[in-house]
Amino acid sequence: MPAIQLIQPSTVLHSGEAGPVDFAPFEWRFLAQGDSWFSFGSLLPWATSNLLNPLELKASACAVNCAVPGKELVHMVDARRDPSFLNLLLGVFEMPWTALLLSGGGNDLIDAIRTPFIDRHGKPVDPALRLLLTPAERGDPANADGYISEAGWATFEAHLVAQFHEFVAARDDTRSQSRGVPIFCHSYDLVTPRNAGAGPNLGPWLWPALNAYGVPDDPDIRIALARAFLERLEVLLLTLDLPNLHVVPTQGILEPADAVSGPSHDWENEIHPNPGGYAKLAQRYGAAIDAVLG
Repeated sequence: MPAIQLIQPSTVLHSGEAGPVDFAPFEWRFLAQGDSWFSFGSLLPWATSNLLNPLELKASACAVNCAVPGKELVHMVDARRDPSFLNLLLGVFEMPWTALLLSGGGNDLIDAIRTPFIDRHGKPVDPALRLLLTPAERGDPANADGYISEAGWATFEAHLVAQFHEFVAARDDTRSQSRGVPIFCHSYDLVTPRNAGAGPNLGPWLWPALNAYGVPDDPDIRIALARAFLERLEVLLLTLDLPNLHVVPTQGILEPADAVSGPSHDWENEIHPNPGGYAKLAQRYGAAIDAVLG
């Protein structure tokens, strides 16, 4: 099957000497938006990849990729934060897209987990505004859910659902030529919290947050806690009741990393798969796209 061709937004918005992009050869034309799982290889192409790079589909396809590492869903339809995506969806550079590809929710979850229990003014942060509990607030330490603030999760869930509604509303804006087209997003596979960053000032992400909250330095406890968060996220995504939104479940595909500091099994670092891992995920993701569009 043909591999998807990725096109960066700058190529479309500022054609330069190469001239405008010719979309005619492609049967399917996608507009992609998202976080590092769609774009991480742009930072370290020699070490990792992303979910789009190995994607193969039944039809010839291209994707204009607006994804940026670290991007949260709340910023993905913000005209000030990301004008390129909205210009391509419903602005001066819009065109009819076959579908939208979305990688969103993972960074929102990580940032919520990293919310401290003491703010920058030295005041306690309400448990409804964070996802982890302090040792004094916890329930059963042998149960992963005992480390999670249920009030905080309710706040996070409401926030994330609202952001998905906003994304769908942007697709269905009256100015868009892509109203009602399918949106394909994915869940995130199960990570191992560990001291494995991607380079200077690039992670780790979960490991220091768990340290700050005094979560026992026991791999079994930390893995169970990460699993609890990510399983909750997948359930949230799968139960979104939004028109023509297709959530591809991608948990349980990759071999989990060991609690070591470097690459392990299907993972390049704490939260990013390696090229082989992304290739496994792309098979599931591509099959779902083919099933709907094919």
